[in-house]
Amino acid sequence: MGQNRKDVFYKQEFIEPVTISSSGKYLAYMKLDDEGRKVVVHDVNKRSEIEFEVVSSSGIKLSDKYLTAQLRNKELLLLDLNTMEQKVFTGIEKYYWNGTSGFLIMYQSDQRKLNIYNLADNLMTELTEVYYYDISPDNGQLLFQNNKGQLNWLKISDDNIITHYSFLVGSKCIKKTLWDKLDDEVYIIATESEHMVVIQIKEEKHKILTKLPILTEGSGSIDTTFFNTWITPGKKIVFDMQHNTEIKNTEIEIWNGADDGISSAVKHRMKFNRQLAFYDVKKCKWLNYFEKDQL
Repeated sequence: MGQNRKDVFYKQEFIEPVTISSSGKYLAYMKLDDEGRKVVVHDVNKRSEIEFEVVSSSGIKLSDKYLTAQLRNKELLLLDLNTMEQKVFTGIEKYYWNGTSGFLIMYQSDQRKLNIYNLADNLMTELTEVYYYDISPDNGQLLFQNNKGQLNWLKISDDNIITHYSFLVGSKCIKKTLWDKLDDEVYIIATESEHMVVIQIKEEKHKILTKLPILTEGSGSIDTTFFNTWITPGKKIVFDMQHNTEIKNTEIEIWNGADDGISSAVKHRMKFNRQLAFYDVKKCKWLNYFEKDQL
């Protein structure tokens, strides 16, 4: 006779590497099992572990001193790896920390507030009524605009924050910041009424490089989302240009083979495709490929 068979259920776990501290003392990895998503911090020397429920691995950063992780319900965990002391900040939509700076920057969108937390002194600095902010890719510089139209450029070192430069932008609505770390410059892209404004901040001075109409008859309009706006190493600021009005193709595509081998849908995309424009900082020149004879 055959043996009685019992169903055996195994607990499934998926391990995803996250990061390791610079000295190799700590290892953090993601663990996904039936109980949810967790981050596990492993002390290599002590061979001990501690775990927390988290939202995703993208919000986890680790150094030899601290671990930061985005928890559920807009909570941010700060773990001191030496003392295992935990701090949880609430209402945090985004946070910035490069793993070496002594400052943790957190944003609360519902209150329009930036919080700068000093890791060494456990002191919090609150910047209220923040209507725009941006942080450099290395998390070493912060630029923000308050409700009074004051723009402030802060530089963040390992142990200090200084106001590098500030000026009044007035009614200009800042849309994007371009960081030029090589030359220690910042370029501000803003809109004012029906114009786009490019401002350069350099050596504790600022100047308006150009002010252009957003809408130009026959030459397209500047995409004011500025999603694809960036600066090249040769000091050319790239802008996305679109047609002044959205034109939809209402033709029914029944193509029997045109003489030129191009269907009506492809012709429509070619005719109403987006183009690029450049502002050359060195030559102070605007070049729009929507304009006649530019392509």
